[in-house]
Amino acid sequence: MNILKQTLMAAALGTVAMGAQATPFNIDLSGTGLGGGNTTGDKTEAAVAYQSSTAITLGANVALDVGDAIVTTGGLNVGSFADNQVTSFLPSSSSFGYSTDELGAAAGQWALSFDMTLTGTVAATDGTTVSEVAILAASLM
Repeated sequence: MNILKQTLMAAALGTVAMGAQATPFNIDLSGTGLGGGNTTGDKTEAAVAYQSSTAITLGANVALDVGDAIVTTGGLNVGSFADNQVTSFLPSSSSFGYSTDELGAAAGQWALSFDMTLTGTVAATDGTTVSEVAILAASLM
């Protein structure tokens, strides 16, 4: 199951990145643990649901300022599979056993989930609200 999870998480990264570019993509289902030898039909969109949590480390003056460190974690890092997954593809046909149910995915179907960590600094504020962030590093698994 661990290899399957890694394969699907890698596919999720590719899916999200390609979907953001509005370029048709497909997922090769012939990888380790997936069996078959099929690929999904061409997809143009992937809908994603996720939970996240953000922490800001305030500087010495204990006030929100430009340059304060900010870290957002999300996906399986902070929530369950049910709340952190690719919920659907468009078009929805030719997905060869895609499931949004964790138990269905364990029973021979497949699903996509992920974790993410975004690390950066506060780039601008609007009083007590962060209005812009400079991303220094991003990790999506």
